[in-house]
Amino acid sequence: MLRITTGITAGDRLSAVRAAVAGAGAALLALGLLSGCASGSSDGAAPGAGGSGSASATPGGDESAGSQGSGGSSGGSLEADVAQLWLLTSITDDQGTLAPPTVSATLDLREDGRFSGNGGCNGFGADVKVGDSGHVTVGPIVSTKRACAERSANEQETRYLAALQKADAVKRSGDGLIVSGDGIQLVYAPDATKSAGPKTDGDQPS
Repeated sequence: MLRITTGITAGDRLSAVRAAVAGAGAALLALGLLSGCASGSSDGAAPGAGGSGSASATPGGDESAGSQGSGGSSGGSLEADVAQLWLLTSITDDQGTLAPPTVSATLDLREDGRFSGNGGCNGFGADVKVGDSGHVTVGPIVSTKRACAERSANEQETRYLAALQKADAVKRSGDGLIVSGDGIQLVYAPDATKSAGPKTDGDQPS
């Protein structure tokens, strides 16, 4: 009987099986490593994304707080019957009472958030915060620096502006106006030559 020899022994078959198993194991190991890397990248990106969201939220919160602060700083307005030009009739301070004034002086309340006028020799102005019941907080008064012709006029202006700087309340008294503060009182009469309400072009305090 004719015998055909293939040349493949049992040992060769076993080696081939082992090689196939080893190759499959290596492929599974590589796949596992790739999955681990992908998972690590995803986990690493999450904190970064979370951190970015947190950082953008913080400035947003600060901006909101800043906006609320700005809104809280805005003041009110004086009563409509106060918003006109007033003529000074007397000054009371730690030096006593000066009435009537040596020279004409004014207080203009026709601009919201502003005191302005003439001290007798120089024009002046100051920002004012208006609270409830006529309470006011006067900012630094700025004036021109023209010298008064008379010493008495200069002394009056100095007293007037110093008293006005201390003012913390403004109220009507009959037809007049009283501005008061710590140790001071300024009394005014309305200036009939100037209209009440907002200033118009060319309508400046005298």
